[in-house]
Amino acid sequence: MSAILNNGLQGIQAGLERISVNAHEIASGAGGDPTKLAGNLLDIKEAQIQTKASIAVVKAADEILGTLLDELA
Repeated sequence: MSAILNNGLQGIQAGLERISVNAHEIASGAGGDPTKLAGNLLDIKEAQIQTKASIAVVKAADEILGTLLDELA
């Protein structure tokens, strides 16, 4: 169970890091290249989806753990 939670948390962290890196590149101007800007925006969207999926994994693991504890109690 802890491996599932750990994977979910790592996914959240990785997604947030990708968002931060791309946001920084956009804010710094990304060299004025529209193609690079579009790539950064797409990567932010992908990272957002990754983060949401990882959050769902953590929530599901939490619910399963809660159910297991309720059954054992």
